[in-house]
Amino acid sequence: MTLPLFPTELTVLIEPTVTKLTLTKAQKQFNTLVKKIETLKAQLAEWHDAVPRHSERIHREYQPLRDAFNTLRLELVSLLDRARTEKRLTKNEIKKIRQLIPSITAELMTEQPSDAVKALHDKYSDIGYDEQSEEVDDALKSMMGEVFGIDVGDDVDINDPEQLRAMLERRAHEEHERIHEREQQSGTRRAKNKKTARQIDQEQQKISNAALVQKSLQEVFRKLVAALHPDRAPDDAERERRTELMQRVNVAYEKRDLLQLLELLVQVEQVGKTNISAQSDERLKHFNQLLKEQSETLLRALAEAQLPFRYQLGLSPFAPLSVTVLVAHMEQDIRGMKSSVASLKDDLRVFQDPARLKAWLRDFEISQEPEFDDLMDVFSMSPFGVK
Repeated sequence: MTLPLFPTELTVLIEPTVTKLTLTKAQKQFNTLVKKIETLKAQLAEWHDAVPRHSERIHREYQPLRDAFNTLRLELVSLLDRARTEKRLTKNEIKKIRQLIPSITAELMTEQPSDAVKALHDKYSDIGYDEQSEEVDDALKSMMGEVFGIDVGDDVDINDPEQLRAMLERRAHEEHERIHEREQQSGTRRAKNKKTARQIDQEQQKISNAALVQKSLQEVFRKLVAALHPDRAPDDAERERRTELMQRVNVAYEKRDLLQLLELLVQVEQVGKTNISAQSDERLKHFNQLLKEQSETLLRALAEAQLPFRYQLGLSPFAPLSVTVLVAHMEQDIRGMKSSVASLKDDLRVFQDPARLKAWLRDFEISQEPEFDDLMDVFSMSPFGVK
């Protein structure tokens, strides 16, 4: 018997039959959980597949534009620095230049840092770049704690995506370990205390249910092992195919991926959906417990995959986020950067005429000193740099 390596459609949903038109509560819950898991798996696969491709496009299309834009901005601040020494500028125009240069150089330092750019920034700023950068990073770390509940340590460069991702993974692992340790300590404390008969019955029931759930998983696994054992294959080609399938079975069992095991079982036994429909409600309850665990694991994995982008987009952990939204931001950023480069090229050409530069400075409005709340604007930056 030759088996497909990869199921192409959902095969385990329970449907009403001619003799049984209404599904039981356990059957309905089973179907709901199966659909939820399939949706989460598809979303997680989309993120894992799409993010690298989009990152490659950022490096290929967006980053060269950003580099060109930064080069032009450096030309602009150099031009403004030279213009400040000219006697033809008014005090108000010089004041505007003194505000523009540190604002632009501060952004340049985050992307193309150099001693020359830092010196130019500090020449016009009351606060040195290093001190200012430290204040901003502290504010961002504080906001991450308040908005996302993440404690970012002093050893993490919040502007480095790779460091941020590694830190998030480390924090998630540490939190898992703390929860496990608390559960063990709690169990030890409970064991030392005298328990009521009801508490003892509840704990025994919990242990019994957990054992039955594990037994249900093992039974599905054993059926697959018996059906797919490579030594029972009629030829080398089928032996190789079964070996690959068994690798998938083993991975699914280790991950407690009941849905994957059930999909394979239905195909192997070639009995269709009746195989699952024939399960008793008691057995389906055990299946449902495994499916709940699986859906929760997938939800955590999806949240971890999205978290760096939620941070960069300034979204809460509960705001909807999809690959489509991420792509839309990327497209917007590329279009915006092309427009910014073209516009700045025109400005630099125009500003070669001192009279035109004076006219632009005259119309330029000085902004008020930024308030602390304005740092939230940093959270409204896209992951690719353009607001």
